[in-house]
Amino acid sequence: ELFIKKDNLKTIEGTILKETPLPIILRPIATHAGKGAKLIKSHKELLDAIKHFIGLRMYSIAYHNCTEDNEISRRYRLACIGGDLVPVNMHAAHDWNVHGDERTSENWQALNLDKDELSFLSNPSSVIGGEPNIIFDEIRMHTPLDVFGFDFALSQNKEIIVFEVNASMAFSTFRLLQNYPYLRQYKELNDQLIEDLIESKISHYKN
Repeated sequence: ELFIKKDNLKTIEGTILKETPLPIILRPIATHAGKGAKLIKSHKELLDAIKHFIGLRMYSIAYHNCTEDNEISRRYRLACIGGDLVPVNMHAAHDWNVHGDERTSENWQALNLDKDELSFLSNPSSVIGGEPNIIFDEIRMHTPLDVFGFDFALSQNKEIIVFEVNASMAFSTFRLLQNYPYLRQYKELNDQLIEDLIESKISHYKN
């Protein structure tokens, strides 16, 4: 985490370059959906970005290229509910900073992304090459929350890149249901799992 001031620009630049080779992502803290994040590929872009972010606290994040041959980048989301991983959704865009704002019914279906998302939802192992609970066991076991979610992608050499883990990522499909009705059954399943978990916790404390 870095606090950028007018009188420490060179120090910040040196600290970033020492810790993480370019390209990197600079992102303001306490922002949602990647707002304000910048991909930095050169020293000039880095210095320009630092000047732009004066007065803010930033994260410096290593960048991994997850763009496919067709120039599409995908982002997958899993939720952990009571220790078990379940799929939430998939997003895709012609941009590295993938979030749900880019998807429209027209381009989603034209690129067969609806079929790809359904494939992930029905069988996430087909995307990541193994049982999610096993592959992401370290995240499951070391995140001290009953309910949370995380985003990940596959790099160009098929490495799994985890972007972020937090509590809110378990709840993210409600605004998509109107245009993507196939998501409803998965949202309802996740909601039921959360409800069952809460009821079991309540029952445990009552007893």
